[in-house]
Parts: sequence; structure tokens; C-alpha cells
Amino acid sequence: MENQNEIRIRKIEDKDVATLCEICLKTGDSGKDATTLYNDHFLLGFYYAFPYGVAGKAFSFVAVDANSDIPLGYILGCDDTLLLNKQRRKMLEGIREYVQANKNNASDSEASLKNTIVHDLNKAGIETRLEETVFSPEDEEYWCKEYPAHLHIDLLPVLQGKGFGHKLMQTFLENLRACGVKGVHLGVGEENQRAIGFYKKEGFSVLSHTSWGYWLGMKL
Repeated sequence: MENQNEIRIRKIEDKDVATLCEICLKTGDSGKDATTLYNDHFLLGFYYAFPYGVAGKAFSFVAVDANSDIPLGYILGCDDTLLLNKQRRKMLEGIREYVQANKNNASDSEASLKNTIVHDLNKAGIETRLEETVFSPEDEEYWCKEYPAHLHIDLLPVLQGKGFGHKLMQTFLENLRACGVKGVHLGVGEENQRAIGFYKKEGFSVLSHTSWGYWLGMKL
């Protein structure tokens, strides 16, 4: 890639799903390559990227090499977090026994992800009880009334620091605004200070400092 004219942004397509999972793994260590942290190289992408390739196409975009049409970065998101989470849990149910039984972890990160998946599955059905359930600011559901949309954004090193994160973000936010969505949130680990700085520059504010990092949000 010699210049920015060789990159274009488009909505995600079915053919992108495997590449989305690969990008997720190669940026899964606070923006750095997480390949050595996972014995199961598919698991991270299956949780954080794959659901959007199936259920989040309307609000998810990729930055692709204009010649090959291969994604080099993405912004994955939705306008209705509770609905997307419900759809993701249906996909994850098929690997519940695997993540509970498989203890072959390359790192604490892999073990933590498996615990996250099981915890997420155990919350199945909670999205139908939002009105009567009391949530903590630690919980994503706590923020969904005022900030119903959410997103994940990852760029391979070849695109980092060149303004493509901003372009993807603006494309995503414009799409939400056009659909009348009133707010968007995201979670970010405390150690990922580069990402936190990026989100604040894009207009996000801290909603809550949690045990693992921050919830950030933006009213649209």
C-alpha cells in the first residue's frame, strides 16, 4: 500500500468474516498481535467479530485494499446492543461445553475470554427483563437505555496512525445518526491508553471506571 487512495471503506460482506476474525486476533492485545496469547486462534474473533458478520452488517464497515478488496481494519457495531447480544449468545451456545471443559490456555487472556463467554451465556434472557432488572455501572446493560448502540474498532498496523480509524468512526456515527439512534457506548481496557485517547478525541466521554477498564459513551 503506497498511499491512502488505495484504501476504501465499505460495508462488511459475508466473504469478510474470516478476515475479521484474523484482524481481531492480530490486534487483540491492546492493539498488538495477540496470536501467542491464544492456543485457539479462532476463539477471540468468534466472540468479538464473527457475530457482526452475521447480525451486524447494517452498521459495520471495513477499510479494504482497493485492489484486492481484502479488509485491513474494521468498525463493527449495531444500533441495538441488547438484540445483538441476544443473537450472539445463540451463536455462542454451541461452544459452551468446549470453553468450560478446555483448559488448554496459552495465557490468562485466553482463560479470561473463556470465562467471559460462559458469563455472557449465563446472562441469556436478561435483555427481556431490562425494565425490572437492577444493573450496576459495571454491566453493559446499565448503559443501553441512553446509549443503545455499541462498537468495536481494530486496524492492522499498516493502517494505524493514518486517519483511517477516524474515517471508519465517522462513517459509523453518520449511519447511526441517519437512523435516529440516540447514543453509542463501548468498553475499553484500562491498559489501552492509546485507544482511550483516540475515543476521547472522537468525542466519547467516560461513563464509568470499572474493575477492568472504562465504559465510554457519546450522545448522538
